[in-house]
Amino acid sequence: MRNILILFFALFVTGVPARNKTVPGDTISDGRETSLPMITSNIPKSALIHLTEYRKGLYKVSIQDDKSDWRSVEVRNALVSSFSKHPQIWNDWENQKALRDTMSYALFTHHFKRNVKVRIEPGFQFDKVEIRPVSYGIEYKKVDGGIEFELVNASQKVSVEFDGDRAENLFLFPDLPDMDKPDKNESNVLYYGPGQHDVGCIVMKSNQTLYLDEGAFVYGHIVGKRIENIKISGRGVLCGARETHSDEKRTQLMNFVHCRNVEISGVTLIDSPAWTIRLKNSQDLLVDNVKQISWILNSDGLDICNCRHVRVRNCFFRNYDDCITVKNQALAKMGCEDVLVENCVGWTDCANVFLVGPECGTTREPRTNYIRNVTFRNCIVLETPALHDSEEGDDGWRGGCAAINARVGTYEGAGGGGRMSDILFENIRIEDLTGGRPIATEIVSDGENTGSLTGVTFRNITFKGSKFLPAQVRGVSKKFPLRNVTLDNVVFNGKYIRKADNKKYLFINPYIENLQFK
Repeated sequence: MRNILILFFALFVTGVPARNKTVPGDTISDGRETSLPMITSNIPKSALIHLTEYRKGLYKVSIQDDKSDWRSVEVRNALVSSFSKHPQIWNDWENQKALRDTMSYALFTHHFKRNVKVRIEPGFQFDKVEIRPVSYGIEYKKVDGGIEFELVNASQKVSVEFDGDRAENLFLFPDLPDMDKPDKNESNVLYYGPGQHDVGCIVMKSNQTLYLDEGAFVYGHIVGKRIENIKISGRGVLCGARETHSDEKRTQLMNFVHCRNVEISGVTLIDSPAWTIRLKNSQDLLVDNVKQISWILNSDGLDICNCRHVRVRNCFFRNYDDCITVKNQALAKMGCEDVLVENCVGWTDCANVFLVGPECGTTREPRTNYIRNVTFRNCIVLETPALHDSEEGDDGWRGGCAAINARVGTYEGAGGGGRMSDILFENIRIEDLTGGRPIATEIVSDGENTGSLTGVTFRNITFKGSKFLPAQVRGVSKKFPLRNVTLDNVVFNGKYIRKADNKKYLFINPYIENLQFK
Protein backbone atom coordinates (compact mmCIF):
# COMPACT_ATOMS: atom_id res chain seq x y z
CA MET A 1 0.00 0.00 0.00
CA ARG A 2 2.81 2.40 0.92
CA ASN A 3 4.51 1.82 -2.46
CA ILE A 4 1.22 2.59 -4.25
CA LEU A 5 0.87 5.87 -2.37
CA ILE A 6 4.48 6.81 -3.19
CA LEU A 7 3.90 6.07 -6.89
CA PHE A 8 0.72 8.18 -6.88
CA PHE A 9 2.58 11.08 -5.26
CA ALA A 10 5.45 10.76 -7.76
CA LEU A 11 3.01 11.02 -10.67
CA PHE A 12 1.46 14.07 -9.04
CA VAL A 13 4.79 15.82 -8.47
CA THR A 14 5.88 15.49 -12.11
CA GLY A 15 3.15 17.95 -13.00
CA VAL A 16 4.29 20.54 -10.48
CA PRO A 17 6.55 23.32 -11.80
CA ALA A 18 10.05 23.72 -10.40
CA ARG A 19 10.35 26.01 -7.39
CA ASN A 20 11.91 29.42 -7.48
CA LYS A 21 15.04 29.71 -5.35
CA THR A 22 14.82 32.62 -2.98
CA VAL A 23 18.58 33.03 -2.49
CA PRO A 24 20.68 33.14 -5.68
CA GLY A 25 23.99 31.35 -5.98
CA ASP A 26 26.19 29.14 -8.13
CA THR A 27 26.03 25.36 -8.19
CA ILE A 28 29.23 23.77 -6.96
CA SER A 29 30.20 20.33 -8.23
CA ASP A 30 32.27 17.87 -6.21
CA GLY A 31 35.22 18.32 -8.55
CA ARG A 32 35.31 14.76 -9.90
CA GLU A 33 35.07 13.70 -13.51
CA THR A 34 31.86 11.81 -14.14
CA SER A 35 29.79 10.50 -17.02
CA LEU A 36 26.43 10.75 -15.33
CA PRO A 37 23.17 11.04 -17.26
CA MET A 38 21.64 14.49 -17.51
CA ILE A 39 18.12 15.06 -16.18
CA THR A 40 16.01 17.34 -18.36
CA SER A 41 12.86 17.43 -16.23
CA ASN A 42 12.22 20.59 -14.24
CA ILE A 43 12.13 18.48 -11.06
CA PRO A 44 14.92 15.90 -10.70
CA LYS A 45 13.67 12.33 -10.79
CA SER A 46 15.71 11.65 -7.68
CA ALA A 47 13.60 14.15 -5.73
CA LEU A 48 10.34 12.28 -6.19
CA ILE A 49 10.47 10.19 -3.02
CA HIS A 50 12.66 12.49 -0.95
CA LEU A 51 9.91 14.70 0.45
CA THR A 52 9.91 13.24 3.93
CA GLU A 53 6.77 15.03 5.09
CA TYR A 54 4.74 12.76 2.76
CA ARG A 55 6.17 9.52 4.16
CA LYS A 56 4.27 7.81 6.96
CA GLY A 57 6.58 6.98 9.86
CA LEU A 58 6.86 3.52 11.33
CA TYR A 59 7.72 4.75 14.81
CA LYS A 60 6.08 6.82 17.52
CA VAL A 61 8.48 8.45 19.98
CA SER A 62 7.63 10.12 23.28
CA ILE A 63 9.70 11.53 26.13
CA GLN A 64 8.70 12.14 29.71
CA ASP A 65 8.73 15.77 30.88
CA ASP A 66 9.45 17.17 34.33
CA LYS A 67 5.86 16.53 35.43
CA SER A 68 6.10 12.87 34.34
CA ASP A 69 3.74 13.53 31.44
CA TRP A 70 4.57 12.01 28.06
CA ARG A 71 5.35 14.43 25.24
CA SER A 72 5.25 13.31 21.61
CA VAL A 73 8.38 13.85 19.51
CA GLU A 74 8.17 14.32 15.73
CA VAL A 75 9.62 11.41 13.76
CA ARG A 76 10.93 12.01 10.25
CA ASN A 77 12.12 9.58 7.61
CA ALA A 78 15.40 9.59 5.69
CA LEU A 79 16.67 7.52 2.79
CA VAL A 80 19.63 5.19 3.35
CA SER A 81 21.29 2.47 1.28
CA SER A 82 21.76 -0.67 3.31
CA PHE A 83 24.69 -2.60 1.86
CA SER A 84 23.31 -5.85 3.27
CA LYS A 85 20.28 -5.60 1.00
CA HIS A 86 22.13 -4.82 -2.23
CA PRO A 87 25.80 -5.84 -1.84
CA GLN A 88 27.37 -3.90 -4.65
CA ILE A 89 28.57 -0.35 -5.19
CA TRP A 90 25.78 1.55 -6.85
CA ASN A 91 24.34 4.95 -7.48
CA ASP A 92 20.64 5.27 -8.13
CA TRP A 93 20.92 7.38 -11.28
CA GLU A 94 17.85 5.71 -12.82
CA ASN A 95 15.77 6.13 -9.66
CA GLN A 96 15.39 2.43 -8.85
CA LYS A 97 13.51 3.07 -5.63
CA ALA A 98 13.55 -0.58 -4.60
CA LEU A 99 17.27 -0.36 -3.87
CA ARG A 100 16.83 2.30 -1.19
CA ASP A 101 15.76 1.87 2.39
CA THR A 102 13.89 4.27 4.64
CA MET A 103 15.07 4.77 8.21
CA SER A 104 13.66 7.21 10.77
CA TYR A 105 15.09 9.85 13.09
CA ALA A 106 13.78 12.02 15.90
CA LEU A 107 15.22 15.27 17.29
CA PHE A 108 14.39 16.74 20.67
CA THR A 109 15.87 19.10 23.25
CA HIS A 110 15.86 18.65 27.01
CA HIS A 111 17.81 20.19 29.87
CA PHE A 112 18.84 16.72 31.18
CA LYS A 113 18.88 17.82 34.81
CA ARG A 114 17.87 14.22 35.35
CA ASN A 115 17.68 11.16 33.14
CA VAL A 116 15.17 11.38 30.30
CA LYS A 117 12.79 8.47 29.84
CA VAL A 118 12.04 7.57 26.21
CA ARG A 119 9.18 5.47 24.87
CA ILE A 120 9.25 4.01 21.33
CA GLU A 121 6.22 2.36 19.76
CA PRO A 122 7.00 0.71 16.42
CA GLY A 123 4.24 0.07 13.95
CA PHE A 124 5.02 -3.64 13.80
CA GLN A 125 5.56 -6.70 15.98
CA PHE A 126 9.08 -7.43 17.25
CA ASP A 127 10.97 -9.87 19.45
CA LYS A 128 14.16 -8.09 20.48
CA VAL A 129 15.79 -4.68 20.39
CA GLU A 130 19.38 -3.45 20.37
CA ILE A 131 20.29 0.11 21.35
CA ARG A 132 23.69 1.14 20.03
CA PRO A 133 26.39 2.14 20.74
CA VAL A 134 26.30 -0.88 23.05
CA SER A 135 29.15 0.70 25.06
CA TYR A 136 26.58 3.17 26.45
CA GLY A 137 25.06 0.26 28.33
CA ILE A 138 21.45 1.36 27.76
CA GLU A 139 18.93 -1.24 28.89
CA TYR A 140 15.28 -1.26 27.85
CA LYS A 141 12.10 -2.83 29.08
CA LYS A 142 9.13 -3.92 27.03
CA VAL A 143 5.87 -2.07 27.60
CA ASP A 144 2.50 -2.32 25.93
CA GLY A 145 3.14 -1.63 22.24
CA GLY A 146 6.85 -0.82 22.48
CA ILE A 147 9.84 -0.23 24.73
CA GLU A 148 11.06 2.28 27.30
CA PHE A 149 14.58 3.25 28.35
CA GLU A 150 16.50 6.18 29.79
CA LEU A 151 19.11 8.53 28.33
CA VAL A 152 21.60 9.94 30.82
CA ASN A 153 22.68 13.02 28.86
CA ALA A 154 22.35 14.76 25.52
CA SER A 155 25.52 13.19 24.17
CA GLN A 156 23.80 9.80 24.03
CA LYS A 157 22.71 9.84 20.42
CA VAL A 158 21.67 6.30 19.62
CA SER A 159 20.47 3.83 17.01
CA VAL A 160 17.47 1.72 18.01
CA GLU A 161 17.29 -1.49 15.99
CA PHE A 162 14.38 -3.92 16.13
CA ASP A 163 15.13 -7.58 15.39
CA GLY A 164 18.56 -6.72 14.00
CA ASP A 165 17.28 -4.42 11.25
CA ARG A 166 19.98 -1.83 10.54
CA ALA A 167 18.36 -0.65 7.32
CA GLU A 168 15.07 0.72 8.63
CA ASN A 169 16.20 1.60 12.15
CA LEU A 170 15.54 4.69 14.27
CA PHE A 171 18.06 7.34 15.33
CA LEU A 172 17.42 9.46 18.41
CA PHE A 173 19.28 12.79 18.43
CA PRO A 174 18.81 14.52 21.80
CA ASP A 175 20.31 17.95 22.42
CA LEU A 176 20.46 20.54 25.14
CA PRO A 177 18.48 23.74 24.50
CA ASP A 178 20.64 26.26 22.67
CA MET A 179 21.68 28.94 25.15
CA ASP A 180 23.69 30.81 22.53
CA LYS A 181 20.88 31.70 20.16
CA PRO A 182 21.61 34.94 18.23
CA ASP A 183 19.24 37.88 17.89
CA LYS A 184 17.37 37.16 14.67
CA ASN A 185 16.94 40.87 14.04
CA GLU A 186 20.68 41.55 13.84
CA SER A 187 21.84 42.51 10.34
CA ASN A 188 24.55 39.83 10.26
CA VAL A 189 22.15 36.98 11.19
CA LEU A 190 20.39 34.80 8.60
CA TYR A 191 17.58 33.24 10.61
CA TYR A 192 15.20 30.38 9.78
CA GLY A 193 12.52 29.64 12.36
CA PRO A 194 10.23 26.65 12.86
CA GLY A 195 8.56 25.37 9.71
CA GLN A 196 9.60 24.45 6.19
CA HIS A 197 11.81 26.75 4.06
CA ASP A 198 12.80 26.22 0.42
CA VAL A 199 15.84 28.48 -0.01
CA GLY A 200 17.99 27.03 -2.80
CA CYS A 201 21.59 28.21 -2.48
CA ILE A 202 22.63 30.31 0.53
CA VAL A 203 25.79 32.28 -0.23
CA MET A 204 27.42 33.35 3.00
CA LYS A 205 29.50 36.47 3.63
CA SER A 206 32.18 37.27 6.19
CA ASN A 207 31.08 37.87 9.79
CA GLN A 208 27.68 36.24 9.27
CA THR A 209 25.74 33.75 11.39
CA LEU A 210 23.29 31.34 9.77
CA TYR A 211 20.89 30.05 12.41
CA LEU A 212 18.47 27.14 11.92
CA ASP A 213 16.21 27.25 14.94
CA GLU A 214 14.62 24.21 16.55
CA GLY A 215 11.79 23.04 14.32
CA ALA A 216 13.25 24.58 11.15
CA PHE A 217 13.45 22.29 8.11
CA VAL A 218 15.44 24.02 5.37
CA TYR A 219 15.73 22.69 1.81
CA GLY A 220 18.88 23.99 0.12
CA HIS A 221 22.67 24.11 0.30
CA ILE A 222 25.32 26.53 1.58
CA VAL A 223 28.37 28.04 -0.10
CA GLY A 224 31.20 30.18 1.27
CA LYS A 225 34.26 31.37 -0.66
CA ARG A 226 37.11 33.57 0.61
CA ILE A 227 35.26 34.59 3.76
CA GLU A 228 36.03 34.54 7.48
CA ASN A 229 34.37 34.58 10.89
CA ILE A 230 31.21 32.69 10.03
CA LYS A 231 28.97 30.41 12.05
CA ILE A 232 26.24 27.93 11.15
CA SER A 233 24.36 26.72 14.18
CA GLY A 234 21.01 25.83 15.74
CA ARG A 235 18.88 22.76 16.31
CA GLY A 236 17.22 22.71 12.89
CA VAL A 237 17.63 20.56 9.77
CA LEU A 238 19.29 21.31 6.42
CA CYS A 239 18.11 18.91 3.71
CA GLY A 240 19.42 18.42 0.16
CA ALA A 241 16.53 16.26 -1.04
CA ARG A 242 15.29 18.86 -3.55
CA GLU A 243 18.72 19.36 -5.12
CA THR A 244 19.57 17.30 -8.18
CA HIS A 245 21.15 13.93 -7.40
CA SER A 246 21.61 12.86 -10.99
CA ASP A 247 24.18 14.85 -12.94
CA GLU A 248 27.74 16.13 -12.71
CA LYS A 249 26.54 19.37 -11.11
CA ARG A 250 25.50 17.71 -7.88
CA THR A 251 26.11 20.08 -4.99
CA GLN A 252 27.78 19.63 -1.66
CA LEU A 253 25.35 20.42 1.11
CA MET A 254 27.98 22.77 2.60
CA ASN A 255 31.05 23.94 0.68
CA PHE A 256 33.66 26.30 2.13
CA VAL A 257 36.78 27.17 0.13
CA HIS A 258 39.59 29.57 1.13
CA CYS A 259 37.92 30.40 4.42
CA ARG A 260 39.11 31.12 7.94
CA ASN A 261 37.43 30.77 11.32
CA VAL A 262 34.38 28.69 10.37
CA GLU A 263 32.11 27.01 12.93
CA ILE A 264 29.37 24.48 12.09
CA SER A 265 27.52 23.29 15.18
CA GLY A 266 24.30 21.72 16.38
CA VAL A 267 22.51 21.23 13.05
CA THR A 268 21.26 18.04 11.40
CA LEU A 269 22.09 17.39 7.72
CA ILE A 270 19.93 15.08 5.62
CA ASP A 271 20.23 13.68 2.09
CA SER A 272 23.24 15.40 0.59
CA PRO A 273 23.52 14.92 -3.21
CA ALA A 274 27.34 14.71 -2.97
CA TRP A 275 29.87 15.42 -0.22
CA THR A 276 27.90 16.67 2.76
CA ILE A 277 30.48 19.13 4.13
CA ARG A 278 33.59 20.09 2.17
CA LEU A 279 36.24 22.28 3.76
CA LYS A 280 39.05 23.14 1.34
CA ASN A 281 42.13 25.37 1.53
CA SER A 282 40.83 26.71 4.83
CA GLN A 283 42.00 26.99 8.43
CA ASP A 284 40.78 27.45 12.00
CA LEU A 285 37.69 25.28 11.59
CA LEU A 286 35.27 23.72 14.08
CA VAL A 287 32.58 21.10 13.38
CA ASP A 288 30.71 20.31 16.60
CA ASN A 289 27.62 18.24 17.38
CA VAL A 290 26.57 17.79 13.75
CA LYS A 291 24.25 14.91 12.86
CA GLN A 292 23.99 13.41 9.35
CA ILE A 293 22.09 10.82 7.30
CA SER A 294 22.85 10.41 3.57
CA TRP A 295 22.17 7.60 1.11
CA ILE A 296 23.92 8.31 -2.21
CA LEU A 297 27.40 7.40 -3.46
CA ASN A 298 29.90 10.23 -2.80
CA SER A 299 27.79 11.49 0.11
CA ASP A 300 30.86 11.68 2.37
CA GLY A 301 30.05 13.17 5.74
CA LEU A 302 32.98 15.56 6.12
CA ASP A 303 35.86 16.05 3.67
CA ILE A 304 38.77 18.00 5.16
CA CYS A 305 40.83 18.96 2.11
CA ASN A 306 44.11 20.89 2.41
CA CYS A 307 43.11 22.45 5.72
CA ARG A 308 44.93 23.41 8.91
CA HIS A 309 43.91 23.64 12.54
CA VAL A 310 40.67 21.64 12.33
CA ARG A 311 38.63 20.38 15.27
CA VAL A 312 35.73 17.93 14.85
CA ARG A 313 33.88 16.71 17.92
CA ASN A 314 30.63 15.20 19.21
CA CYS A 315 29.27 14.32 15.76
CA PHE A 316 27.08 11.39 14.68
CA PHE A 317 27.23 10.43 10.99
CA ARG A 318 25.54 7.80 8.83
CA ASN A 319 26.73 8.01 5.24
CA TYR A 320 26.71 5.68 2.27
CA ASP A 321 30.29 6.79 1.56
CA ASP A 322 33.14 7.78 3.93
CA CYS A 323 32.05 9.47 7.16
CA ILE A 324 35.07 11.67 7.95
CA THR A 325 38.03 11.82 5.60
CA VAL A 326 41.20 13.91 5.55
CA LYS A 327 42.68 14.39 2.10
CA ASN A 328 44.79 16.54 -0.20
CA GLN A 329 43.13 17.61 -3.42
CA ALA A 330 44.75 18.97 -6.56
CA LEU A 331 45.58 22.68 -6.95
CA ALA A 332 46.15 22.98 -3.21
CA LYS A 333 47.20 26.22 -1.55
CA MET A 334 48.36 24.41 1.57
CA GLY A 335 49.00 20.93 2.89
CA CYS A 336 46.71 19.30 5.40
CA GLU A 337 47.83 19.26 9.05
CA ASP A 338 46.80 19.62 12.67
CA VAL A 339 43.45 17.81 12.49
CA LEU A 340 41.76 16.42 15.60
CA VAL A 341 38.57 14.33 15.48
CA GLU A 342 37.20 13.25 18.86
CA ASN A 343 34.08 11.90 20.54
CA CYS A 344 32.38 11.08 17.23
CA VAL A 345 30.18 8.15 16.17
CA GLY A 346 30.35 6.92 12.57
CA TRP A 347 28.40 4.49 10.37
CA THR A 348 29.17 3.83 6.71
CA ASP A 349 27.03 1.68 4.44
CA CYS A 350 29.69 1.28 1.72
CA ALA A 351 33.12 2.74 2.54
CA ASN A 352 35.31 3.89 5.46
CA VAL A 353 34.25 5.54 8.69
CA PHE A 354 37.40 7.42 9.74
CA LEU A 355 39.83 7.76 6.82
CA VAL A 356 43.06 9.58 6.05
CA GLY A 357 43.70 9.67 2.28
CA PRO A 358 43.94 8.15 -0.23
CA GLU A 359 44.17 11.49 -2.09
CA CYS A 360 47.41 13.13 -0.98
CA GLY A 361 48.51 15.51 -3.70
CA THR A 362 50.90 14.89 -6.59
CA THR A 363 54.60 15.21 -7.34
CA ARG A 364 53.76 18.40 -9.26
CA GLU A 365 52.95 20.12 -5.96
CA PRO A 366 55.92 19.32 -3.68
CA ARG A 367 55.27 22.19 -1.26
CA THR A 368 51.69 21.20 -0.49
CA ASN A 369 51.39 17.46 -1.19
CA TYR A 370 51.38 16.33 2.43
CA ILE A 371 49.04 15.23 5.20
CA ARG A 372 50.45 15.11 8.72
CA ASN A 373 49.58 15.31 12.39
CA VAL A 374 46.07 13.85 12.21
CA THR A 375 44.37 12.29 15.24
CA PHE A 376 41.12 10.37 15.67
CA ARG A 377 40.43 9.89 19.38
CA ASN A 378 37.65 8.56 21.64
CA CYS A 379 35.36 7.58 18.77
CA ILE A 380 32.90 4.76 18.06
CA VAL A 381 32.26 2.85 14.82
CA LEU A 382 28.79 1.36 14.39
CA GLU A 383 29.03 -0.15 10.91
CA THR A 384 31.39 -0.96 8.05
CA PRO A 385 30.25 -3.69 5.61
CA ALA A 386 32.27 -6.31 3.76
CA LEU A 387 33.14 -4.90 0.34
CA HIS A 388 34.67 -7.91 -1.41
CA ASP A 389 34.92 -11.69 -1.13
CA SER A 390 38.68 -12.06 -0.68
CA GLU A 391 39.88 -12.11 2.92
CA GLU A 392 43.31 -10.72 2.17
CA GLY A 393 45.31 -8.83 -0.40
CA ASP A 394 42.47 -7.43 -2.45
CA ASP A 395 43.86 -4.75 -4.79
CA GLY A 396 40.64 -2.88 -5.44
CA TRP A 397 40.49 0.39 -3.50
CA ARG A 398 37.04 -0.51 -2.19
CA GLY A 399 38.47 -3.77 -0.91
CA GLY A 400 40.84 -1.72 1.22
CA CYS A 401 38.02 0.06 3.04
CA ALA A 402 37.85 -0.26 6.79
CA ALA A 403 36.33 1.18 9.92
CA ILE A 404 39.52 3.17 10.55
CA ASN A 405 41.99 3.58 7.73
CA ALA A 406 45.11 5.48 6.62
CA ARG A 407 45.76 5.04 2.91
CA VAL A 408 47.91 6.90 0.39
CA GLY A 409 47.60 6.43 -3.36
CA THR A 410 45.64 7.30 -6.45
CA TYR A 411 41.92 7.83 -6.69
CA GLU A 412 40.52 8.94 -10.06
CA GLY A 413 43.70 10.88 -10.81
CA ALA A 414 43.41 12.94 -7.63
CA GLY A 415 46.46 11.54 -5.84
CA GLY A 416 49.83 9.89 -6.14
CA GLY A 417 53.23 11.07 -4.99
CA GLY A 418 51.95 12.62 -1.79
CA ARG A 419 53.49 12.33 1.69
CA MET A 420 51.49 11.18 4.68
CA SER A 421 52.90 10.98 8.20
CA ASP A 422 52.09 10.99 11.92
CA ILE A 423 48.58 9.54 11.92
CA LEU A 424 47.08 8.42 15.24
CA PHE A 425 43.92 6.38 15.88
CA GLU A 426 43.42 6.21 19.64
CA ASN A 427 40.71 4.90 21.96
CA ILE A 428 38.40 3.67 19.19
CA ARG A 429 35.57 1.20 19.84
CA ILE A 430 34.47 -0.77 16.79
CA GLU A 431 31.14 -2.54 17.24
CA ASP A 432 29.83 -5.66 15.54
CA LEU A 433 30.19 -5.06 11.79
CA THR A 434 28.35 -6.58 8.84
CA GLY A 435 31.45 -8.50 7.80
CA GLY A 436 33.68 -5.45 7.33
CA ARG A 437 37.35 -4.77 8.08
CA PRO A 438 38.09 -3.13 11.46
CA ILE A 439 41.41 -1.42 10.60
CA ALA A 440 43.71 -0.93 7.61
CA THR A 441 46.71 1.05 6.44
CA GLU A 442 48.50 0.76 3.11
CA ILE A 443 50.28 2.37 0.17
CA VAL A 444 48.81 2.08 -3.32
CA SER A 445 50.90 2.74 -6.43
CA ASP A 446 49.49 4.63 -9.38
CA GLY A 447 52.03 3.09 -11.78
CA GLU A 448 53.89 6.37 -12.32
CA ASN A 449 54.70 7.80 -8.91
CA THR A 450 54.04 6.41 -5.48
CA GLY A 451 53.32 8.25 -2.27
CA SER A 452 54.89 7.67 1.12
CA LEU A 453 53.22 6.73 4.39
CA THR A 454 55.04 6.61 7.72
CA GLY A 455 54.21 6.87 11.37
CA VAL A 456 50.74 5.30 11.69
CA THR A 457 49.68 4.28 15.20
CA PHE A 458 46.62 2.30 16.26
CA ARG A 459 46.38 2.58 20.06
CA ASN A 460 43.70 1.18 22.36
CA ILE A 461 41.51 -0.18 19.58
CA THR A 462 38.80 -2.69 20.51
CA PHE A 463 36.61 -4.71 18.18
CA LYS A 464 33.97 -7.27 19.04
CA GLY A 465 32.09 -9.09 16.32
CA SER A 466 31.36 -12.47 14.81
CA LYS A 467 31.85 -11.72 11.11
CA PHE A 468 34.71 -9.56 9.85
CA LEU A 469 37.71 -9.31 7.58
CA PRO A 470 41.22 -9.24 9.07
CA ALA A 471 43.07 -6.00 9.64
CA GLN A 472 45.24 -5.10 6.66
CA VAL A 473 48.75 -3.55 6.72
CA ARG A 474 50.47 -3.32 3.33
CA GLY A 475 53.24 -1.55 1.49
CA VAL A 476 53.42 -1.60 -2.29
CA SER A 477 56.99 -2.76 -3.11
CA LYS A 478 60.53 -3.00 -1.75
CA LYS A 479 61.18 0.43 -3.22
CA PHE A 480 58.10 1.94 -1.61
CA PRO A 481 57.49 0.25 1.74
CA LEU A 482 55.05 1.23 4.45
CA ARG A 483 57.13 2.50 7.38
CA ASN A 484 56.78 2.77 11.16
CA VAL A 485 53.41 1.22 11.92
CA THR A 486 52.47 0.50 15.54
CA LEU A 487 49.63 -1.65 16.89
CA ASP A 488 49.47 -0.77 20.57
CA ASN A 489 46.84 -2.55 22.68
CA VAL A 490 44.74 -3.60 19.69
CA VAL A 491 42.16 -6.17 20.82
CA PHE A 492 39.85 -8.18 18.55
CA ASN A 493 37.25 -10.32 20.33
CA GLY A 494 39.28 -10.28 23.53
CA LYS A 495 42.53 -11.28 21.80
CA TYR A 496 45.51 -8.93 21.77
CA ILE A 497 47.04 -8.53 18.31
CA ARG A 498 50.73 -8.98 19.09
CA LYS A 499 51.96 -11.12 16.23
CA ALA A 500 52.31 -10.58 12.52
CA ASP A 501 51.38 -14.20 11.78
CA ASN A 502 47.88 -14.08 13.23
CA LYS A 503 46.10 -14.48 9.90
CA LYS A 504 42.62 -14.62 11.39
CA TYR A 505 42.93 -11.05 12.62
CA LEU A 506 45.79 -9.48 10.63
CA PHE A 507 47.03 -9.62 7.03
CA ILE A 508 50.40 -8.08 6.16
CA ASN A 509 52.65 -8.24 3.12
CA PRO A 510 56.48 -8.19 2.95
CA TYR A 511 56.75 -4.47 2.13
CA ILE A 512 56.71 -3.05 5.64
CA GLU A 513 59.58 -1.52 7.62
CA ASN A 514 59.39 -1.38 11.41
CA LEU A 515 56.04 -2.92 12.29
CA GLN A 516 55.69 -2.89 16.08
CA PHE A 517 53.28 -4.57 18.47
CA LYS A 518 52.78 -3.38 22.04
